[in-house]
Amino acid sequence: MYHSYLNLSEGTTGTFFQHIIQNVDLIGARERIKMDVDKGKSYKESFKEESQKSAGHHFKCGGSRLGKDTWDKVKENLEKKKEKDKVKKKN
Repeated sequence: MYHSYLNLSEGTTGTFFQHIIQNVDLIGARERIKMDVDKGKSYKESFKEESQKSAGHHFKCGGSRLGKDTWDKVKENLEKKKEKDKVKKKN
């Protein structure tokens, strides 16, 4: 009966309720972001642990591998070193 007399959508009361709703929405968004960040950290940590085990196990068995990017960088560094050695021999 009294709710028809209340003006909850305009004025100070309306602004107050809008701020409450915005605050509740922000809290919910922050909680979802925190859960996503925590989930990402746990995925990252488990991936790091698993990759270390795999690399360690592979190395222990007498093998080793370089990724393509790493191998390309190593080749590039070796070529630069050879060029420097050629220049030093000429001088």
